[in-house]
Amino acid sequence: MKNILTFWMIIFPFGLFAQVGMKNMSLKHPDSALLYIGVQNYIEISGLDNYTNLELKSSSGTVYPSEDGKFYLMVRRQGADTVMLFQNRKLIFTKIYKIKFIADPKTQLGYVTEKTATVSQILQNTKLYVVLPGSDYKHPFHIQSFELILINPQNVLINNFEPTRANELN
Repeated sequence: MKNILTFWMIIFPFGLFAQVGMKNMSLKHPDSALLYIGVQNYIEISGLDNYTNLELKSSSGTVYPSEDGKFYLMVRRQGADTVMLFQNRKLIFTKIYKIKFIADPKTQLGYVTEKTATVSQILQNTKLYVVLPGSDYKHPFHIQSFELILINPQNVLINNFEPTRANELN
């Protein structure tokens, strides 16, 4: 059995090579085939033995090499983009990405996703976050200060707090 396995690996050595991969590291889930308009999509290449003489080309965007041997890709229109990886001017990998807009940022109190929150929900979720609804973009936005106003169901002001620095309720 051992001889058959050795013979099999000599004739069919396909299991010994790594597969070339291309990931957008600007995403929460880098394996997604997404690019976002208006931001630098940080593309990382993996699975190569040699990373010299690499060139990345885009069918609808502009590619900028980074100092660490990776690439930034800027796209300007919605639709799809074919990204091609060349090594020594030879095409070695192609991946099709879907291009999307980044949603307008919204604030969210902890894990409260509804428009209104109860006092107990507010006390359990004391931090305010920036979220991009329906977006997989790993954004750098954070809250520097905010104002909190409490209104009851009859739309009467209960309390108007002083502006808060940072993103947590005091």
